[in-house]
Formats: sequence, structure tokens, C-alpha cells
Amino acid sequence: MNLSHNIKQKAFELGFSKIGIAKAQFYESDKLNLNHWLENGYHGSMDWISRRKEEKSDIFKYYPNAKSVISVALNYFTGHAKDYFSDHKISNYAWGDDYHTLLKSKLHTLLDYIKNCDNN
Repeated sequence: MNLSHNIKQKAFELGFSKIGIAKAQFYESDKLNLNHWLENGYHGSMDWISRRKEEKSDIFKYYPNAKSVISVALNYFTGHAKDYFSDHKISNYAWGDDYHTLLKSKLHTLLDYIKNCDNN
């Protein structure tokens, strides 16, 4: 089996709901879309995005040697009763553990796996 297949299998084993692997490329449209998004204030209080917009709009400014981009999704639905949400405005992600910590842990495990595959 090839490396991409093995990475995807490992990601699913770690609990990711979706995974995709694509060639790293720069698209001028991504830069334009990000600038438009920022100009409209859609980033809210996340000022770090506007401070780092150059590297966020061009992967090669962030990772000059990038060959591929691995994107993962993790469903953080907790299964709490739907009728509770009809009376309360609590985001579903707030019910469980901090998703930043959870995602980082899983991503580091996936990265370690990829590094070990690369060394074999």
C-alpha cells in the first residue's frame, strides 16, 4: 500500500472523520479571498490572522518546501440531547474537552506516524 493510504488509515484510527491529501499549491484566488474576508471583519477578534495574512494565504511562505497538504476533520458532536439545545444556546463543541487540545494531540500522533513511515 502507498504512503497516502497508510496516512489516511492512521487518521481514521485516531478518530478523524475525514481526511484529504492534496498537492501543495499557491492560488492567487485564495489570497484574494482571505483579504476580502479580513476586510469585511469576518475574523472577529482573531487579529493574529490579519497580522499573518501573507503566510496564511501562501503555504510556501509558511512552509517553503511543502509538497502536500493534509486536511483532517473531527466531528465533535457529543450526543447531548437535541431538546436541551432548543432552550439553551450552547455550542456543541463546548460540551466536551477543549477541542484545541484534543486536535493537537491527535495531529501530533499522526505527525509522529508520518515521520516514522518516512524513515522506514
